[in-house]
Amino acid sequence: MAIRTWLAGMAVDVGVVDTLRRHWARRLGDPAAYILFGHGVSRARGKGLCVEALAEMLEYLGRVFEVRSLQECVEALARQTRLRRPLLALTFDDGYADNLYHLLPVLQAHGTPATIFVTAGLIDSKQRLWPSEVRRCLAQTQAAELRVSFLPEPVAISGTDDRAALAAKVVSLMKRAPIRQAEAVAELRQALDVAEEPAGEEERLLTQEELQELARDPLITIGGHTMLHPVLSSLPHKEACQEIEQGRQRLTEITGQRPMLFAYPNGQPGDYTAEIVQFLRDTGWQAAVTTQAGVATAASDVMQLPRLPIGQGPAARLAWALAKATRAQANILR
Repeated sequence: MAIRTWLAGMAVDVGVVDTLRRHWARRLGDPAAYILFGHGVSRARGKGLCVEALAEMLEYLGRVFEVRSLQECVEALARQTRLRRPLLALTFDDGYADNLYHLLPVLQAHGTPATIFVTAGLIDSKQRLWPSEVRRCLAQTQAAELRVSFLPEPVAISGTDDRAALAAKVVSLMKRAPIRQAEAVAELRQALDVAEEPAGEEERLLTQEELQELARDPLITIGGHTMLHPVLSSLPHKEACQEIEQGRQRLTEITGQRPMLFAYPNGQPGDYTAEIVQFLRDTGWQAAVTTQAGVATAASDVMQLPRLPIGQGPAARLAWALAKATRAQANILR
């Protein structure tokens, strides 16, 4: 494994991986934009994306790509601007407080812009996003099973060694249920007999003052991510639109800047509807991003732009991931 890792790193260092990516990218047409997404950033290794790994990745990306803001990438795709290097934009979802304290200093050190999509209704709340709260409750409960109204049958807990896998299953079921997920968590807490608990420093979202400080930095663009992070297709259309617009209004009130870029919560096919896409067009959003894997091109729907996970490092792993994503999309177009 160590030899394979070394060889993979050497292939990146000598330019083999980027040569392969450019070869496959020729089938995509020009221009193309790689839109990367992450969430939180930690100081310590082993806890997701950390500062050290991010700095290494930004150094690599700055050498190989034309790193621009998401808005600039969208505009370049619309104009079909041809550039010497492929475009790349960084995005971070949800609005974690560590985006100010850990992410921003790394961006400033490298002069790298980023868009942060903020869940507006959880600002100042010290609440977790609902999937995180589900994971916490299932990790802490002593209950033998989960029996709630919004799941088709009870979910066994006792005898389950992997609570993380169990939580992933429950979260997946809740994403597909016709419910308001944030409200359903209260029923889940009661069923599991787990007390409410504020989010700790490592997992809390931004306060108003922190969001204002982020928004003032010229490298940062604040985007919309609804009020409470529901799976939009699980709501009646009117309520889904209210989630989008109320989130936009709150961010505007706090930052003084009207968000023009939107990220669909969860962001996979089926998590939003064609009617919601049209609503975004009709209400003046410039672009919207998904979590569907792919490389954005001039032919992409600007309201359903694909993204790729930034991962946790190192830079060589990201380079290979971008090359493989390019090959996969190029093969589809053959």
